[in-house]
Amino acid sequence: MAAGGWASATFRHGTYRGRTSQGKPVRLIIATATSGSGTVIETPASGNGIDLLAPCAADTTQKYGLSDYLSVISRLPSSGVIHITQKGFGDTAKATIRVSRSGTITATATVGNSGCKTTRVKFTAKV
Repeated sequence: MAAGGWASATFRHGTYRGRTSQGKPVRLIIATATSGSGTVIETPASGNGIDLLAPCAADTTQKYGLSDYLSVISRLPSSGVIHITQKGFGDTAKATIRVSRSGTITATATVGNSGCKTTRVKFTAKV
């Protein structure tokens, strides 16, 4: 294990691709940190985020960008598990992301706010 409990290079590096349970594309990258210490999880620079949709009143939809929350964490812990909880302005987003050493990322997220239905979204991505 790397110093500070961060992941070493035991995770398969590369671009992981998949789709959410809502049919939205998922692209995540597992790579060595630019500092050379540890492993990071990030979205591609092209801005392809992970969109999670929650249905709201009057047939509208609230979009949550899981990538926005992920960018705050970036470093992958040695366990491969990341827990995200964001609250603010009535919005709530919770997610658990699991990176396996065999080349699979799975996630379950719950998003919603006071005006929208709380929605659970899942995805699997493989390298």
